[in-house]
Amino acid sequence: MVVGVCSTGNVELVKGLGADEVIDYRQSLPVYEQLIKKFGANKFDVIIDTVGIQELFHNCAQILKPGKPYLSLGVQPSKCTIPALLYSVCQILLNALWPRFLGGVDRKYVQVNGFASLENLEALAEMAEKGTLRVPIDSQWEFGDVQKAYEKILSKSKSGKVIVNVESSRLSTPSFKFIFFQLEHEP
Repeated sequence: MVVGVCSTGNVELVKGLGADEVIDYRQSLPVYEQLIKKFGANKFDVIIDTVGIQELFHNCAQILKPGKPYLSLGVQPSKCTIPALLYSVCQILLNALWPRFLGGVDRKYVQVNGFASLENLEALAEMAEKGTLRVPIDSQWEFGDVQKAYEKILSKSKSGKVIVNVESSRLSTPSFKFIFFQLEHEP
C-alpha cells in the first residue's frame, strides 16, 4: 500500500500519481498522529519523508516495521540562516547516529543525497521513456521572471514543480531548465 501526504488541494493529484490512500496534512492532527491512528496496526515497509518532519521520525517505530528504513531527503531548516542550516545538519547526524539505548529511534535512518550515478540516471531515463515516471509541472517561467518563480514556491500554493527556462545565450552550454523544489512543511 502506498500512502501519500499532501494538502487538501492536492489529494486528487496524489491519488492520480498512484497513492492508495492520502493523508491531508492540514487536518487537525499532526501527520504522524494521523498515520498512527489509521495505519498503526498495519505497519509500513518503508517511510520516504520528502519534507523532513522530525516528529514523524521520532514516532516512526509505531508505524514502521522493525528493521525497515526511514528515508529522508533532509531536515527542513526553520529559517534560511546559517545557524538554522547548521542545526538541521546536526539533526540529520543525530537521527543517523544516536543509539537507541540513549533514547534514539529504533529504526534505521537513511539520509538520501543528491548525487547521481550513471545507473540511476539510466533507470530514470528508462522510466521516462516507458511513461512510468510522471513529474507534475505547476508552471514554467522565463529566466527574467526567476523572482516570480521563487515567490510561487514560497507561496506554497503550487501543485508540481516550478521550472525556470534558461536561455543558452546566458550560458556556455546548451539550453536547459532548472527545477526548483518546494520546501513544504506542516503549518
